[in-house]
Amino acid sequence: MTDLCVKLHLFLARHRVAVLLLLVLFAASSALLSRRLKLNEDFTDMLPMSVPAIAEQVEALKHVRQADRLFVDVQTTALEPERLTQAADQMHTALREIPELDDFRYNIEATDMREMFEQLQAQLPALLNSNELHQLEGRLQTPALEQRLAWMKKSMSQPQGLMLKEVAQTDPAGLGDVVSLRLRALQAGIGDARIVDGRITSADGRHVLISAVPGFRPSELRRSAPLMSAVLGAARKVETQFPAGSVRIAVTGAHRMALDNATMIREYSTRTSVIATVAVALLMFAAYRRRWLALLGLAPTVFGVLGALLAFHFTGDMVSAVAIGCGSILIGVTVDYGSYVLYHMDDSPPATRLQLAQAVAQLAPALTFGALTTMAAFFVMFFSPVSGHRQLGMFGMVGVGVAAAFALVVLPLFIPVGAAGGSRKLPLTTVMQRLFDWRDRRARLVLPLLLLFSGLCLAGVVRLRFDGDLARLNGVTAATRHDDDLVREVWGK
Repeated sequence: MTDLCVKLHLFLARHRVAVLLLLVLFAASSALLSRRLKLNEDFTDMLPMSVPAIAEQVEALKHVRQADRLFVDVQTTALEPERLTQAADQMHTALREIPELDDFRYNIEATDMREMFEQLQAQLPALLNSNELHQLEGRLQTPALEQRLAWMKKSMSQPQGLMLKEVAQTDPAGLGDVVSLRLRALQAGIGDARIVDGRITSADGRHVLISAVPGFRPSELRRSAPLMSAVLGAARKVETQFPAGSVRIAVTGAHRMALDNATMIREYSTRTSVIATVAVALLMFAAYRRRWLALLGLAPTVFGVLGALLAFHFTGDMVSAVAIGCGSILIGVTVDYGSYVLYHMDDSPPATRLQLAQAVAQLAPALTFGALTTMAAFFVMFFSPVSGHRQLGMFGMVGVGVAAAFALVVLPLFIPVGAAGGSRKLPLTTVMQRLFDWRDRRARLVLPLLLLFSGLCLAGVVRLRFDGDLARLNGVTAATRHDDDLVREVWGK
């Protein structure tokens, strides 16, 4: 294997110009094709659906249609029905001018109440809270079911039977009665909200509710960003049409919250990657004799990321942006591969290209084995039921493999031979040598210290707990949280 590595290096060294052109072509094509990736920035792709609590929450978000609606609360700070009506009408008109919005709920006619009831029936039991579910337990007992079915059978033979036909088919046990009470209360104006001149109005007469459905899922963040900008811009414009502070408009919904969360993930991932890259580069600048090698040492990681993105392009699948963000951070371990090669060549500069090839060949088994163990760790993620985990595993495997191959095959081609430096060792080499000498002199202390450290780690592992609450992942801004709290407080029931 050593002879093969030496021959390969010498062959490529004679064709360095061609190798450089291929690298430029590879980098350009990878960067271009990666821009065409179909990204999914929905963080639920990274959640373990095998945990019942998480699976139930995610399924509710996907199947309850109201979860995709945008809710707009128009509020007057004083009881001014005319001003409230004007502000609500202007906001409704502005929303209708946004092409991505549809299925508006603002002016409610009597015929719309049936459609609302049908939607409530279709979303059972997701709309029932724990107290209501407890109340319904009695309806599921055999005597109660027999009594209700007997009543429905008798009623079906009477003139009103036509009205009960659909109810008998969809809800024979009467589970929707509790929810329909809310709709009847809304229609009668005796609950927490009422219909005034066709508008859903709060009990205190200071709020009007408008809702609409965007024409895409909340996970399509490239479309959510301009949509939310247009909606919030319209809200601020309407507010300026009235005396300062007299009208306030709050907007909430899954699209706004998903956009906030994705923005937070993107910003923190970028910030973490930049800080890590700068820190590694500074360390390498301090360690190397030839400072420009520090920048060259980052090349394997860069090409590893490009290789992983290129692999995703050829799969043709929608890719989790969260998986790419996490993978870009984890793949930072590949900076070690370039360091193995560059540090050794800078610490003991080879005089000829043959000596450099032989030195790289000696490093090849250790570097290859290290890369394979890391790839094996990512390979395990292919067995995860979570799609985001599998994509993260693919990103890591391809990225690590490309980075290791680059460090062994390509990187040495750009290391000059015959450089000055003589036999003088690098400062870090001297420091490490002194550390190992101290370890040899204090060998009896090493084992007790190792046991102590292992005990502390074990105590930490025993105390480790996992939190399945999705709210812990909430990255919404203060403005979004304020609007959501206001809408929930006024319209939560």
